[in-house]
Amino acid sequence: MLWLIVPLLIAQPLASRPADSVYLFTSFRDKGQDGLHLAWSRDGLTWTALRDGASFLVPKVGTEKLMRDPCIARSPDGTFHMVWTTGWKEQGFGYARSDDLVTWSEQRFIPVEHGVLAEGVRNTWAPELFYDEVERRYLIVWSSTKKSQVEKDHRLYAMWTTDFETFSEPKLLYDPGYRCIDGVILKHHGEYVLFFKDEREDQKVIRMARADQPDGPYGEPSEPLPLDGVEGPSVMRLGERVVLYVDHYRHPRHYTAMASQDLKLWTDLTEEIHFPKGHRHGSVMSIDAAMLKRLQGL
Repeated sequence: MLWLIVPLLIAQPLASRPADSVYLFTSFRDKGQDGLHLAWSRDGLTWTALRDGASFLVPKVGTEKLMRDPCIARSPDGTFHMVWTTGWKEQGFGYARSDDLVTWSEQRFIPVEHGVLAEGVRNTWAPELFYDEVERRYLIVWSSTKKSQVEKDHRLYAMWTTDFETFSEPKLLYDPGYRCIDGVILKHHGEYVLFFKDEREDQKVIRMARADQPDGPYGEPSEPLPLDGVEGPSVMRLGERVVLYVDHYRHPRHYTAMASQDLKLWTDLTEEIHFPKGHRHGSVMSIDAAMLKRLQGL
């Protein structure tokens, strides 16, 4: 199947939403050494850094003590849960929670070397959170290379939690037959769509796979979406459309996005997107205007 990018034909908001809500994007800068960055937007296109671009949380766990790929999801009780990559060669990921995105719990390191990964891992990259509203639990998705594999031969793994205190055994979530990273899940018209980066040297593209349950089994990978040299997909439903944000790391480095209603016909939003300088990939969500005002007042 060939993907088609079409020009943006109509100027309209990307989403219909309550008037008192805005969008929030998590991010990191450089290698992730200074921690969590946040940006906000009213339309999902023009993003403004909060706190004048300063960090909201300094990383303290892991051997390398980085905070890359920060992913935040909000539970039904209002708690913000965050996971992140703590370094390039770690055997787990970071976790913290907050009620207001300002004051955070003590940071914890969550190991992944058990279950199918009991033999040990070379790395733990880009943890993502998906909240299953049916079962009321979180699926944590990340990529690892087993110690028995050659370096950077990643596959996608996952485990469940309801409270971020106890976790199911890690399981293999997806193996397309080649290295893959940066998995993120979207529930779309009753099925679950896994977006991931094809990490092969001659690819570096985003593909999709579909399943009836969030933890799979996922089917055959799609043809690549119509951008290459990209990583770190972040996905959000905005009204009738799905917007996929990606970090374009080839020169010139920039952040971009595509939008689609059916995940087949894609609208290129590159000319419409504006991000703070140095913005790197994280997750996107919505918050109410009152919380935004508090964050702007810091």
